Amino acid sequence: ICEGESTQVIFNGTPLAVVVYTINGGTPETITLDVNGGDTILPTGTLTETTVYELVSVTYTGVDACSQNLTGSATVTVNPLPTVSLEDGFICIDPVTLAVTRTYTLETGLNEAEFTFEWFDENGVIANQSNSFYEASAVGQYGVTITDIITGCQASAFADVDSSSPPTDFTYTVNGFFADNPTVVITATPIGQYEYQLDYGPFQESNVFDNIEAGPHTITVRDPEACDVLTKDVLIIDYPKYFTPNGDGINDTWNIPEINTVSMTKIYIFDRFGKLIKEMTASGSGWDGTYNGQELPATDYWFTINYQEVGINKEFRAHFS
Repeated sequence: ICEGESTQVIFNGTPLAVVVYTINGGTPETITLDVNGGDTILPTGTLTETTVYELVSVTYTGVDACSQNLTGSATVTVNPLPTVSLEDGFICIDPVTLAVTRTYTLETGLNEAEFTFEWFDENGVIANQSNSFYEASAVGQYGVTITDIITGCQASAFADVDSSSPPTDFTYTVNGFFADNPTVVITATPIGQYEYQLDYGPFQESNVFDNIEAGPHTITVRDPEACDVLTKDVLIIDYPKYFTPNGDGINDTWNIPEINTVSMTKIYIFDRFGKLIKEMTASGSGWDGTYNGQELPATDYWFTINYQEVGINKEFRAHFS
């Protein structure tokens, strides 16, 4: 039998007979047979290991009662069930076309020379699928029944297959440029569960990166199953938070000389009302806080930087005091 199945042991029954037997050499057990000359079936229930039934003695209780020690045994061999398991997984779906871009392989890891395989899903048996693995291309629950070719023992396993889709695009904002730890916040579309990476470091679930050094950085966004990745470059610009044009020789002009190596065109400075105050380059002497020779008030001023990155025109905007 196969492990977990029930079985019965048959004794050659005689009317009014007492049979003494042991199981695997254990304590003697006694049953009384009264079957009108037929075979007696001894129920033994579910067996988990090979069991030997050893006949010890038979005593007849009829008119010609007698007893006799007999020898003999019946062995019930319990064959182990095949060991099989399946892991849950994901298929990849293009979020725009909804086409499957990557299937998921359900793998038993068993030898096809030792076992047969029958795959099924929620609709029943999958036709013409008898390999030790199955390529799932749709969301759902799948299962496999494997049969030991020699013993005929069977076992089944199940797995759920879900879907995952990568983002179609993402944007980013940079906060705290004047602070020592600028922060990048990433927003991916469509809304979903994604993983985020900065400069080829470890992926993380949070879409926020802080304590970023000034300079160019690479941002990568992907779905947790890595169906696809999107990568963009972000420029963290470090520039003065404020300047003090009071003629003392300290912070008398405002400029961003560190970005002089970045391919760019102009720096434009505006007042709070959007009026253009100064147009300059990072290689110049900077802004001295005047407009048409007149000192301007101490307040916040905005600036934009037009530059090129990988041949693409971009604009950076922030403010200082």
